[in-house]
Amino acid sequence: MYFTFDGTVAEAIDLANVEVGENDLVNYSTTQSVTDGMIISVARAFPVCVAYHGKRMNLQMAVGTVGDAIEKAGVTIGENDVVSHDLDEVVNSGMVIFIDEVIYKEKSEIEKIPFESTTKKDSSLTKGTTKVVTEGVDGEKTVNYKEKYVNGVLIDRVVESETVTKKPVNKVTAIGTGSATLTCSATD
Repeated sequence: MYFTFDGTVAEAIDLANVEVGENDLVNYSTTQSVTDGMIISVARAFPVCVAYHGKRMNLQMAVGTVGDAIEKAGVTIGENDVVSHDLDEVVNSGMVIFIDEVIYKEKSEIEKIPFESTTKKDSSLTKGTTKVVTEGVDGEKTVNYKEKYVNGVLIDRVVESETVTKKPVNKVTAIGTGSATLTCSATD
């Protein structure tokens, strides 16, 4: 809209019947006097969401960058925080900016190593009989994990190393393969 006017930017906006919202942005100070050739523009605010450690904050912005939106939300980025967009990226309507706290933890656990069962043939035992030669005993190992937490929630767990601290003892069972022998007494 073009017209001749002698007054302030605020008066020109009012005369043009344009409403300026609280978060809209005018390209000049509203107290500045209108000058020849001045083009006054109003940038309308749009919604931007900052999701900080899972908590959502809805903002209205007319212009700015991701860094500006984070600052407007009153958020300070911590050393373990990961931002979903570059800080100098220009915001747009409906944008959601995620700031997640990512922490890695080392954890060790002792785990059981189950024993295995094996069999062997034994001719000193009668066919069809069995005898446990060695009882099985479970072993143990120490497993070191690297865990990834995002906003306090475990989302990934990777084995870094395993160390056997006690070897398992396998169970050994003998299976008889011998033939039955008859013993006779002298009275028979």
